[in-house]
Amino acid sequence: MSVLSEWDIVWQLGRQIFIYPFKDLNSSLSGGSLRLTASEYAYEIETIKCKKENCSDDNVAEDNSSETIIQKKAKRLKLHEDNNNNYFLIPPRKTALVWTNESVVLNGWFCGSIHSKVRIAASSIGHIGTRVSPYWKGILSIAIHNLSDEDIKINIDDIIGYLRFHKLNSESSIDYADSLKSAYAKLQDAFPKDCSPPDELEKWILSERWRDGDTESIFAKLEKDKKESNEGLNAYERAKRAWWRRYFGFLSRYEKIPFDSVLLNLFISTIKVLNSLAILAKLIAAKALLPTGLTLAIGWLLNQIFNFVKPLINFFYQ
Repeated sequence: MSVLSEWDIVWQLGRQIFIYPFKDLNSSLSGGSLRLTASEYAYEIETIKCKKENCSDDNVAEDNSSETIIQKKAKRLKLHEDNNNNYFLIPPRKTALVWTNESVVLNGWFCGSIHSKVRIAASSIGHIGTRVSPYWKGILSIAIHNLSDEDIKINIDDIIGYLRFHKLNSESSIDYADSLKSAYAKLQDAFPKDCSPPDELEKWILSERWRDGDTESIFAKLEKDKKESNEGLNAYERAKRAWWRRYFGFLSRYEKIPFDSVLLNLFISTIKVLNSLAILAKLIAAKALLPTGLTLAIGWLLNQIFNFVKPLINFFYQ
């Protein structure tokens, strides 16, 4: 198993990994991880004790006393506004379930792990790192713990964690039926077993199919982004253009040529290799190379060929 760099993530976008919203390489990715930001949907799990006759039938568990029932309920944290910035407060010594703005889709060759942001962890906020299984699709939930004795402010759209991607050595054998579960179907897994997911959260997820991990909806959003872009490219294409510039620096002057064009890069790289072969052949024919020089020339040529083949191997790998 290996960890993906930001360039590995970019290369897999639209192929084996889908992320939406994806702004650009520098805004969405950091140090080989995806920045996860807080949405407006954050919940605290309330535990209420009441008498049987006063409790609803949903989400209840009997206490030691036969007349007392423990009821669990998801309470949405109230939104506040300050200088046009929306935020919510996590009460002291409480845990909040916060849903991310980002929706992620993985195939069976990838999994992920969620890590905390040091700056907010230093503010007496903590969370237990959790996993993102192969075949996951949809938005993510992060449990954030307020370990202090004061309310802690979380701004909407602020970074609350990082998702690191891992490449598996072999495809996951996860149950196929389980792999078809979406974020909507897995909502119950995020809440205690005796606490039902709020209806408003379900409606919010289903109001935009990309939040539920629907790849067709993600592509539709990308096409809309493409029409609104001044460059005529969507976020994935802009990121992959940077990828091509990194591996094929000599193409940087062709800004108007789509950098996803493997044939173009293959053609130009082939010309470079053939030109190198021609120069080497002329030197050998003219007996202008000593044995040591010939060895160095062949080594240089092999290096040229390797640099040519490496991106193609990455492209056709899986």
